[in-house]
Amino acid sequence: MTELKSEFLMTLAAPGTMVVGEATYRLVADFEARILEEARAEDGAVWFTLGGRTAQGRDFTLEISAADFAEERKLKAALLRAAGA
Repeated sequence: MTELKSEFLMTLAAPGTMVVGEATYRLVADFEARILEEARAEDGAVWFTLGGRTAQGRDFTLEISAADFAEERKLKAALLRAAGA
């Protein structure tokens, strides 16, 4: 078993913040997400499959076009629908 070094340990501080080492960060979401797959349609359109987990432990996935992924408002709306508000 690998021992975690203290600089990698995260703790929650005040509501909406976390501390990593000596740095304090403002949380902007209550979930994590990553791109799982990139696909290209025959017409050249690009789609991403994103997957993640909410702070409550619920897994989610969503598919979004690259065009919508590039628009912050549309990406945020898709993530909120998939992960919950």
